[in-house]
Amino acid sequence: MTIHGEHQRSPLDMFYFGMIENGVRGFAEYKDPIDEQVDDPSSYGIDWQDLEDARILHHHEQENVPDALGNNNPFMTHRPHEDQLARVIVPEAGCPLSAEQLHFLNAQLDAHPEVLSRSMHSRRSLWIMALNLCSHMFAIAS
Repeated sequence: MTIHGEHQRSPLDMFYFGMIENGVRGFAEYKDPIDEQVDDPSSYGIDWQDLEDARILHHHEQENVPDALGNNNPFMTHRPHEDQLARVIVPEAGCPLSAEQLHFLNAQLDAHPEVLSRSMHSRRSLWIMALNLCSHMFAIAS
């Protein structure tokens, strides 16, 4: 690949040196999702203005005709009943570390020079370091 005014480089080379020149991108700090209460899950995310648009409704009725089996086709768009909505309850994972220990572990790992590396060798090194830190914390606690 070529960029005007530069020598020919491979995409991998451009990516690698682009990260060095422009900094790492795409690694944003994790933020907890907002846990909002939805009063009516079956109407969540509906654009009410478009739902009242006669042109859109006409198109929807033409393109989404109920099938001969009484609209039991799972590939047809129809409003599901409340008991058909998917609901997955995931139990909170238990962490054996206290909040203070977890903060300490994260601070130690964040200070590691290879924390943002994508190489498996670096990730393995980071896992070993984390395991050693946790083993040390549990040895002190007992």
